[in-house]
This record gives sequence, structure tokens and C-alpha cells, in this order.
Amino acid sequence: MLKIKKSRKDYNKIKINSDFHYGHDRDFLYIPRGFSSGKEHSDWIDAQIASLDPDDLLICLGDVGLGIGAAPIIDFIERIPCETLMVWGNHNSGVYQAYKNNLPVGFENHEVYPLRIAKNVTMMGESFLLDVDRDRFFCTHMAPLVFHDQNRGRVCLCGHSHSNLKQINPDRDDFGKILDCGVENAKMFNGTAFFDIDEVVDILAKKKPSTLDHH
Repeated sequence: MLKIKKSRKDYNKIKINSDFHYGHDRDFLYIPRGFSSGKEHSDWIDAQIASLDPDDLLICLGDVGLGIGAAPIIDFIERIPCETLMVWGNHNSGVYQAYKNNLPVGFENHEVYPLRIAKNVTMMGESFLLDVDRDRFFCTHMAPLVFHDQNRGRVCLCGHSHSNLKQINPDRDDFGKILDCGVENAKMFNGTAFFDIDEVVDILAKKKPSTLDHH
């Protein structure tokens, strides 16, 4: 499994996000997020991306866009202004095409990680380990019950559930030190599409460790 080490001193801010669902024009998505139309939702996501500083670091946990074809999603990730580490989601249109377009010659039928898929975006695969100073994270899209180094203080950042899996929301610890970092939870927590890394550390520090597995 890929492991990457970062330091807060090298970035203005470190942000974590999942499930932009850029371009997803379905009311079951944008109404719970507080928007009256798919366009209003996408415009807000655009503004959130534009708010990132080139000296930030973004951890993007999948499901970037949906339902608008590959080209607009590729354009969207090309507009991310800061270094970005990304994992696969379960809706990968556009991101997959960007990945395929950037595979080295001779590796067209292989998986290669890490791989730069846009100017500032690196695909890390299905999951990866992230150490930021002394804080250690397992980064993936869907919430696992058991994950790498869980018994040694590593915590899990994920998405996918759109705040519907209540046990991994900021105010619950039923499944241990796991946090759904999706837009729904971030917007309810701080009004943006992102969690700041120190918000995440504080939330997870208050959660009790899981008793589901002892290894």
C-alpha cells in the first residue's frame, strides 16, 4: 500500500473532501445539500474549488463528478489549483479517462500508482496511508470496518455515504475512529465543501476506538 508523508509547515492549509458530485443534476443530491437546482450546486462547488490556495493540499476521497460526461470532469480537476491526492470512488467518469490518458506507454492495461492525472492531481489508487506530522490516516472512499494500523492509532478518512451512515458522522463513534468527510458533513460542520485537517483530528480524537476487532 502506498504511504506518503506530509508536514503542515509545507502548506497554507490541508483540506479533506469526498463526493463533490460535480454536475450531478438530481434533486436527491442537491436538495439535501441546501440548493434549489443542479446548476446552483455546481456553481457552489466551482466556488469552493476556486477558494483553494495554490499552497494548500487537498485530499480528495473520490466521486468527483457524475452525469455530465468525461470532458467537463477532466476540466474540473484541471482547475484544482493546489496539490491534490485522490483515490478512486465508485463514480469515476472523467477521472478514469484522465487516468487512462496519462498512463505510461506500454502500461495501458495496467494499474500504475501514484500517477499524475492533471496538473496538480495525483491518483493514489483505491486507498493510501497518509502521515501528516504525527497524525496518521487511512484514506479511502468507502468506510471499512477494519483498516491498516487501526490498533496502532491510525484513523480512517472516507466518504461515499453522504452522511447517511450515521455511525461515521462527526458526532458518532459506533464504528470507531472513522469519519465520513463528504460534502454533506463538511457543509453542516463548517459551511464549506472541505474539512480542515485540524478539524478532522479534533473530531476523531473524541471518538472511542472500535471494539469490532482486536488485532
